[in-house]
Amino acid sequence: MKTDREFWFRIGQQMNQDKQKKQANERERQHIAKAGESAQVINPEIAPRLRAALEAAKNGKASD
Repeated sequence: MKTDREFWFRIGQQMNQDKQKKQANERERQHIAKAGESAQVINPEIAPRLRAALEAAKNGKASD
């Protein structure tokens, strides 16, 4: 059986881990929110031209 001291030590460790997890989750949420604000959506009308330009650049051809 664990002593009272060991028991409370484990409780304290668990509380610290929970606090760290909460902080990490909050940082991740902020990072996702910040990335979502700055992310730009490529217009479907432009996507084929961008894809063609990328392929042309990969092949070393000049695009129009």
